[in-house]
Amino acid sequence: MESALLGLLLLAWSLSRQVSAGMDSCIDDQGSLSRCLPKFENAAFNKTVMASNVCGLPPEDYCMQAGSTRSCHHCDASDPQRHHNVTYLTDFHSDEEPTWWQSQSMFYGVQHPRSVNLTLHLGKAFEITYIRLKFHTSRPESFAIYRRSKEGGPWLPYQYYSASCQKTYGKNAKGYIRPGEDERMALCTDEFSDISPLTGGNVAFSTLEGRPSAYNFDQSPVLQEWVTATDLLISLDRLNTFGDEFFKDPKVLRSYYYAISDFSVGGRCKCNGHASECLTRESGELVCTCQHHTDGADCQRCQPFYQDRPWARATADSANECRLCNCSGRTDACIFDAELYRSTGSGGRCASCRDNTDGPHCERCRENFYRNSPSDVCLPCNCSSLGSSSLQCENNGVCHCRQGVTGEKCEDCQPGFHSLGPAGCRPCECHPSGSAGVCSPLDGQCPCKTNVEGHTCGRCKPGSFNLASDNPAGCESCFCFGHSVACASSTRHSAISITSDFAEDPDGWTGEFSGGLEFPLIWKEGEVYLLPYSEDDIGFYKSPERFLGNQLLSYGQLLSIAFVAESLELLPRRVTVVLEASAVSVSIELSPEPSPRPVQAPRHTFTLRLHERDGGLRPSLSALEFRRLLFNLTALKISNAGGHNYTSQLSRVTLGSAAPSHSPYPPAPWVEECACPPGYAGQFCERCAPGYKREVPNGGPFVRCVPCTCNQHGDCHPDTGVCQCTGFTTGPACELCLDGYYGNALTGSSGNCQSCPCPEQTSCAQVPETGEVVCTNCPPGQRGTRCQICDDGFYGDPLGKFGIARPCTPCDCHGNVDPNAVGVCDNLTGRCLKCLYHTEGDHCQHCQQGYYGNALDQKANKCEPCSCNPAGTAGPIEDCHPHSGQCFCLSHVTGQYCGHCMAGYFNLSSGLGCERCNCNPIGSSSPACHPITGQCVCHPGVEGSSCDSCRKGFFGFSSRGCRACNCDPMGSITMQCHGNGTCTCREGFVGYKCDKCELNYFQSRATYQCEGCPVCYGLVRDQAEKLQLRLQSLEKLLARHSCRGRRGRQHQTLQGEDTLPNALEDFLAIQEAREAFVSQFTQLETSARTVAVQLRSIAMAMNCSREDNAVEWRRRACGAVAGPAAAVGTAQGQLRQAIHTLGSMVIPFEVQTGPNRWTTLVNESQALGKSHKEAASHIESIAKKALMASNQTFSLLMALLEDNSTEVHFRSLTEQLLEMHQAKVNLTAQANETLSEAKAACSSIQEDSAQIASALVNFTSSTLHLTNDSQSNLVWGQAELFLSQDLNNRTGELDLLVRSKDELVLKIQEELAPHVKSVEKHMETIQKYNQAHAKLSAQVQQTKAAALSSVVKGKGIESQSSGLMKDLEDMRTGWPSTLVQTKAIVKKERLVEEKILGDAKKKTKQAERIVKPALDNSTLSNTTASQAKTMTDTVTKEAKDARSQAKSAKNASAQLSSSVDTVLQQLEDQERSAVQMQTDTTNETEDTVGGMRENIEAAKLKLESHSVALSELLSKIEGDMANEKFERILRETETWLGFLRNSVESPVLSKKIQALHDAAQDQEAQLLQVDRDIAEIKEERRSLQDIVLHLPQGCTEGSKVGTL
Repeated sequence: MESALLGLLLLAWSLSRQVSAGMDSCIDDQGSLSRCLPKFENAAFNKTVMASNVCGLPPEDYCMQAGSTRSCHHCDASDPQRHHNVTYLTDFHSDEEPTWWQSQSMFYGVQHPRSVNLTLHLGKAFEITYIRLKFHTSRPESFAIYRRSKEGGPWLPYQYYSASCQKTYGKNAKGYIRPGEDERMALCTDEFSDISPLTGGNVAFSTLEGRPSAYNFDQSPVLQEWVTATDLLISLDRLNTFGDEFFKDPKVLRSYYYAISDFSVGGRCKCNGHASECLTRESGELVCTCQHHTDGADCQRCQPFYQDRPWARATADSANECRLCNCSGRTDACIFDAELYRSTGSGGRCASCRDNTDGPHCERCRENFYRNSPSDVCLPCNCSSLGSSSLQCENNGVCHCRQGVTGEKCEDCQPGFHSLGPAGCRPCECHPSGSAGVCSPLDGQCPCKTNVEGHTCGRCKPGSFNLASDNPAGCESCFCFGHSVACASSTRHSAISITSDFAEDPDGWTGEFSGGLEFPLIWKEGEVYLLPYSEDDIGFYKSPERFLGNQLLSYGQLLSIAFVAESLELLPRRVTVVLEASAVSVSIELSPEPSPRPVQAPRHTFTLRLHERDGGLRPSLSALEFRRLLFNLTALKISNAGGHNYTSQLSRVTLGSAAPSHSPYPPAPWVEECACPPGYAGQFCERCAPGYKREVPNGGPFVRCVPCTCNQHGDCHPDTGVCQCTGFTTGPACELCLDGYYGNALTGSSGNCQSCPCPEQTSCAQVPETGEVVCTNCPPGQRGTRCQICDDGFYGDPLGKFGIARPCTPCDCHGNVDPNAVGVCDNLTGRCLKCLYHTEGDHCQHCQQGYYGNALDQKANKCEPCSCNPAGTAGPIEDCHPHSGQCFCLSHVTGQYCGHCMAGYFNLSSGLGCERCNCNPIGSSSPACHPITGQCVCHPGVEGSSCDSCRKGFFGFSSRGCRACNCDPMGSITMQCHGNGTCTCREGFVGYKCDKCELNYFQSRATYQCEGCPVCYGLVRDQAEKLQLRLQSLEKLLARHSCRGRRGRQHQTLQGEDTLPNALEDFLAIQEAREAFVSQFTQLETSARTVAVQLRSIAMAMNCSREDNAVEWRRRACGAVAGPAAAVGTAQGQLRQAIHTLGSMVIPFEVQTGPNRWTTLVNESQALGKSHKEAASHIESIAKKALMASNQTFSLLMALLEDNSTEVHFRSLTEQLLEMHQAKVNLTAQANETLSEAKAACSSIQEDSAQIASALVNFTSSTLHLTNDSQSNLVWGQAELFLSQDLNNRTGELDLLVRSKDELVLKIQEELAPHVKSVEKHMETIQKYNQAHAKLSAQVQQTKAAALSSVVKGKGIESQSSGLMKDLEDMRTGWPSTLVQTKAIVKKERLVEEKILGDAKKKTKQAERIVKPALDNSTLSNTTASQAKTMTDTVTKEAKDARSQAKSAKNASAQLSSSVDTVLQQLEDQERSAVQMQTDTTNETEDTVGGMRENIEAAKLKLESHSVALSELLSKIEGDMANEKFERILRETETWLGFLRNSVESPVLSKKIQALHDAAQDQEAQLLQVDRDIAEIKEERRSLQDIVLHLPQGCTEGSKVGTL
């Protein structure tokens, strides 16, 4: 039956392969479209299955059928270890570790007719190839498979399985489908309904098996729909039983249930051959990635614009892709037309054709539309219905016009005609002066000029006059100075010309040059000319007065200018005319007018029309602005067109204008005559009428006229508007009475203003309601209608009404009243009535009750409230000292306001005061407590308000606090220990902290509990005892050198510290410190060597080696350099001596039983620190000397540069050397600035060096302080912690300081770089004239660079010093990893024992599981003789497989052997490390290392023995032996491999590796912290740089340096 099932699956798989062969791509090898299919997959994998029944709800017991026996178990749906939920149906299935879904048992009524349903939702349509169910129990007697072909569709039967097909499903068990029958019919079979096998039975359903059209699947829509499913339903209808359920035995009923271990569905995502994959959208919906221009979740339709043929499923012969519609590019939408497809073979009918096209493919134009070519857009003909004979036009869009009509669309009349109609077009009748062209062809309306109106453009618009043909606007706008829009041409003016022909003299014309300089013109008969002032100033011809002034009558007229010359070529081509007024000036360039006929003398005439519309005006003006210009023309200038060679002369200037006159002069129609509104007079409304004035006094004729406002007290001037007031009135409109008079001057009568009755004849006012006269200008401090009383804030009796007359005096309230308030004091006595700020008294001179302070103070809060605390005050809370504000406190209460308890007291109570703190002197660290709660400050591990008991989890109440119990949480019943620190252990746990398993117990990896050893423990006990004996010998060996009991000494207490680890740690710390000091001193010696080389370079650059140093400055500079060089040499020798001393120092290793030698070591450290300080101080002095040398060098250079001999020499040069002298001056200024910045930087560096030296002194003093407190290990630990913290802080400060100064030096160098380049550039220029000066400048640059290099090197030495201190900090941080390794060695034997025993137990269980199947197979082989040959073949095949497995095991063993060799190599490396350690430690350390070497050699021998055992096993495996030996050898191999793996997987090695990982992580964390510190330092550095940049100039300047 299993072989039949396998054949069924192979058939389904082969059919699916035939369908999908080569179909994973939508393009074939030739690049053509082809059918493509998604991958074949298990569609049910990891899908959620809905089950109508599952065991464990409620929890229940069930039994498994295993032949004649049953094994019972428990199912609980809420327990992850005991549930059998539906998630096990579609997860990854493994026969070795099967998982299964399980229903409730028959005990709960699960049996026919009650069905159990399993529903699988696939997410979209799939094409199903097979459905496979693997049952964990026996297969059901009856069950059925149903499907849905679409979402939400009905359930359709797929297949029935039943031993009673007819009875249960009404189907024939032997039925089949004949050709021609409905192939979607579900069949029933009894093949898979037997009760055997009891477990592991398979049921596989192939959807195409037995279907006649299966081999023609592509042409069978029925089968295509048959294999399509979106959901599957497994209906389990009847259980298979042995019939023993009849007796209702609960155990029997609990053994019958449904259980399925795997539910798989083979198929493909349905895409109809148009997609190669399915993807999940963001919404979670599974859809096909459609190709072939298809669309839909299953690619079941064509895309919207691919409708040229009907959609079809892709086949092996054709992709049946959807084709693009042919719409000539005129639309994006089409539909499929079956009739069109049958008739033309192209079924895409285009819809909504654009561009006015029509047809199935948008291939032609619509009616009454046209286009020139098929690629063009169809345009409407738009033929006129009146003017055209047909609405359809030609292909070029031209219409057929009627007679007398023109235009492409026959919509226009011919030019000069209008009003198209049945009778044709009528002729136009436009006025030639007012029209701008021919009339409109529609209605005959003539196009009028701007200021012209009328149908024929024959009249001016209102507000304009003088219709003229030469006026671009037709009529001129009325001007009338802006006061009227009604005007007409004047009949009282005639045209005149203002002319200068220069017949007798220059006629008042002059020449003008820049700056208003005037010169006379040169005259000769009929012409004048002007000689230029210079090449750049050729001047203007300036007109006389008759061309200036009010020239409004010339508006719109021509200004004509004529120039003559000897020949036509010499005449000017451009002339500039300038018109100026008081506040505006315009200019225009003129070109010569063409001459209509030849003239005798060469002449060019330039004309300008005085109108704002002339396009050449610069700037352009409005009409009003241009007339303002002509109204007060102050200058008319003509450019000197004669030029530099005087080639032409001004011969005539004519300006058209008008004058009041009559015939016989011709009229001047451009002059207006205005109709003025009321208030204006004159021909142009230029004057105000009598009784009117200018709105703006003296504003001129452009300002509006308004009526005079003198209130009948005089007349006004028409231009200024000033009134001539009478009757004691005054004001611009005579609206006020004179000072000393009162009345209403606005009434307009003569007696309006009368004299005031006030003293000293001051001003007054009359109250309108009562008519009372009130004085308005009383003397200061007086008020009243007659100034008879004192004002607010004053007191006295000015008129003596209450006795002797007293002047009004200001009240004295000491500033404690509101100066703006009314009635602040008595106006007779001066007593203050409204004291503020909590003051009181006749003069507000002291504070009120309940306030304190100084009422006479001028601050804001003079008197403040007492604010006494009612709980701590003895007496009224508003009572306090009037000056200090001190409240009167109860006992043990303090504070100005009696608000808190004294130190050692708490619980401030009202009326009682404070209670004394009740702190336990042993458990508390201070007698003081919390001032409110009374909580004392407890030692670590102590609790209670009085610090009188240990916290939970602590023990040992003492003056140092309580110690932590540290009970193991897994092995302890409670985390609280006994008084001696021992914990209460759970069953199976032992040890002080309950962290070990008892004998014959082991720690489970699953539960981390100590569990009893199983029965099988006896099988490996002998081997474990052997290993235990070897471990005991190893333990004895280690016991002699254990860190917990050296030389037989035991711990005094359970929590005591070990002596040897601390001593070893201190010894290694001293060793590493010595190496760090040697390294840092080596770096300092290298830096000193570098400084010495730089100083020698400076000396060589200055030629100090010459014996004839006759020059004073060179001798002084060389002496300044020689001193630092000698000091650096001395420091270098001292550093070498220090390195030699540290290298030869021998540090003994001893563990003191009594007082130790820490004092000696600290003294040595102090000596080293002192030498370090001296070296740093020496380096600092060297740097200072280098800076002094640099300053001296700069001073010498400045002295040389200040020598004025070069300057005297330069003064004697020619004028060409003036520029070089200026360059020298600039160079001097830049050098001075550079020198000032360098000195400021040097001064800052010196200050920083002093700070660093101070920090080193503090460090040394801290070290001395620590040496005095090194009497015990505990004190040493505290001192070491303090030293570490101090080193951390000072290292950070030094690092920040050094980096900030390094950045400052770099910044100074960057700022000096451009100045240096500028100096070099100027020196190269000067070198052309003075070679000796150039050489001196080069020496200056070299010396300056050397000095800067010295400064940089000095900063480098400072940086290295700070780096040395940082390395000391790194040495301190390395101690924790060493401590962890030491503790790991102590715990080695316990971890090894637990590891070996645990692995041995697991291997034993695995061996039992391996042996059991072999035993069953052997029994089955003996009882079944008929299958002997078959079993022999099977055994032979298994032997071959076993051999291949053995070979694999051999390879694994070889790899393991390689790993063993690697471990051995590592052990040898450790051995070499131990040898190296032996040479560096004392005799006691040699003993410890020797013991460790013996342990390593023992482990090595053990590994070698295991390797030999592996070799023997491999030699046995390579031989040809019986099948029984194979199993035994494999078991032995597995056992030895387990032992070897246990040996290799040493807990000690794991601990060491873990310690290395932890150390690496700590280092990474430290590096991250260093990076963060660096980032903070950089941020602070940037802040300091900003502060330095924004400091005042005086804060950073050094000594003054003279300028060259």
